[in-house]
Amino acid sequence: MLYLWWIVGASGEKWKEGEEKVFLGQFRHKVDGKGRITIPNEFRKDLSPTLYLTKGIETCIFIFTEEEWLKIAGRIAALPLARKVGREFARIFLANATAQVIDGQGRVMIPKHLREHAQIEKKAVTVGVGTRIEVWAENWWDQYSQDVEGKFGEITENIMDSGI
Repeated sequence: MLYLWWIVGASGEKWKEGEEKVFLGQFRHKVDGKGRITIPNEFRKDLSPTLYLTKGIETCIFIFTEEEWLKIAGRIAALPLARKVGREFARIFLANATAQVIDGQGRVMIPKHLREHAQIEKKAVTVGVGTRIEVWAENWWDQYSQDVEGKFGEITENIMDSGI
């Protein structure tokens, strides 16, 4: 089961506005004829109505809250213009981005160019990945998660060396 977690302080109360939301877990969805998926209740209960979607690094779509999007856009704007790799990243990441409003039924429309990038047709999986949500074609997610879970021990050892 997936939950939108708020980090809880010593008093047991939710942190104040501005604290990071953490998205966890995965949900499977059908994509409707207009290219919409339902944002899980566990994700959307504390979201603003506007989400920001762009190409993910793997074959997926990244979805950010408005708060997180503004942080990322600020970091991208700070990339040095003199470095080609920074310009290229900014062009691809931002040129493919779109703001989408969650409708009254909790759905968000995924534009065609992003569905094509992620190869999403009829079935999708939304995955909570900390401060972002990823959307994968069901078959791509199943294969990716199977491949990565087989290397989880090795990945854990490598990431633990970085200080987590």
